[in-house]
Amino acid sequence: MNRDIEEYYTQYGRKVYAYLLSICREPDTAQELTQETFCQAIKSLSRFKGDCSVYTWLCQIAKFLWLKELKCRKYHPSASEEEQLERLDISIVPPDEQLESSDTKMTAWSGALR
Repeated sequence: MNRDIEEYYTQYGRKVYAYLLSICREPDTAQELTQETFCQAIKSLSRFKGDCSVYTWLCQIAKFLWLKELKCRKYHPSASEEEQLERLDISIVPPDEQLESSDTKMTAWSGALR
């Protein structure tokens, strides 16, 4: 199972980071949430049924963690999660740009999985 997560991280880690960066626009927060996304994925890998792509599944986890972060920060406390997504203009497919500055952080995190 850990091998699957390592492969997923290698294949999707940068894309998940870019997705989170596009949502939160904070590199440090995006990095933390990327790490947490893969930690959550490790915990729930046995429950992944394959109803969607691995990438979509990881982005769903990432989106949930970002919404949780928003609640912790008390951003828009009366707004529903859907309203928050609309307000933030969160797209389903993360952009592949904005990755160059994250290479160092992602490489360090990748080493922690091994």
